[in-house]
Amino acid sequence: PVCLMMFSEWVVPCKESVLKSTEWRKVSQELHTILSDKLKRDRVGFFADLSFNEQLAYIKQIKRYQLKDTKIYQEFLDKLRQSVENYITIQVEKLEETEHHSLTNLTRLDKILHVTAEGTAQLLHDFP
Repeated sequence: PVCLMMFSEWVVPCKESVLKSTEWRKVSQELHTILSDKLKRDRVGFFADLSFNEQLAYIKQIKRYQLKDTKIYQEFLDKLRQSVENYITIQVEKLEETEHHSLTNLTRLDKILHVTAEGTAQLLHDFP
C-alpha cells in the first residue's frame, strides 16, 4: 500500500507559505486590533488568561461579525485558496511521477481527492 504521507506532505509547506504571506500578516494584524478593542470593551484582562473555548469564541465572533466582509479577509481567503490549490497540484504531479503500482489505477481526480482528504485529515489531527 501507498504511504498516506505521500498524500499529505503538501500541508506543511502550504501552511508555511500562507503564514509568510503579506495577506496573513495583514489579516492577523487586523484581527489583533479588533480583538484588543473587544477585550477592552468587555473588560477582559489578557487573551492568554481566557480558556481555549473562550479564546475560540472571541475569534469566531470577530470573524463572523467584524472581519468576514472586509477586503483584507477576502484577500487572505484568496491567498489561502490559491496556495492550497497550488500545493495540491504539486503533490498530485509528484504522485503522477511516482511509479508505485498501487497508484496506476487511480485517475487524476482520485489522486486530487486522496491528496485533499489526507491533507484535511492531517490538519484536523493537528488541531487542538
